[in-house]
Amino acid sequence: MLEEIALAIKQLRAFGLTLLLAEQNHQFASSLADRFIALQGGEIVDAGDKAALESRERVAAAIMAH
Repeated sequence: MLEEIALAIKQLRAFGLTLLLAEQNHQFASSLADRFIALQGGEIVDAGDKAALESRERVAAAIMAH
């Protein structure tokens, strides 16, 4: 099901549409997103572009590995 949704999102983006995706599946969302906003308790706690998200993921993975 996620593959079908991802394909549909990619097709819509190919037409130049901007989409807002609210998703708890972090890996799925980050595979499609150019930018992100992280919410906690209804408040924005972080935001940025895909490069910022990827660098935060590396830091989080390094911390979790120790």
